[in-house]
Amino acid sequence: MLRRAIAVSSSGANELAAAATGKVHRVFGGHLSTAGSVTAKFQSASTDLSGPMSLPWTATPGGLNDAVPLFVTVAGEALNLNLSGATAVNGYLLYDSVQS
Repeated sequence: MLRRAIAVSSSGANELAAAATGKVHRVFGGHLSTAGSVTAKFQSASTDLSGPMSLPWTATPGGLNDAVPLFVTVAGEALNLNLSGATAVNGYLLYDSVQS
């Protein structure tokens, strides 16, 4: 499992994990916070994986050996965090990238 720091602030799609041929990104948990008013949603390229979420957001995996992902991207697509406005969002993400 990988841990990635998040520090984004652009309105619209912000890439968290780059597209990789034949691979999916699986999100197991993380934490997002902001000092402003913004909603965020996870996306596979431009397809929504979650609805708009008010921040802060926290999700923790049950167990690392049997964890079920919260979100899975389409193979070969980037994992994005889409923000409703240009507001700083910080935190971390627990994920992996595996062959589909």
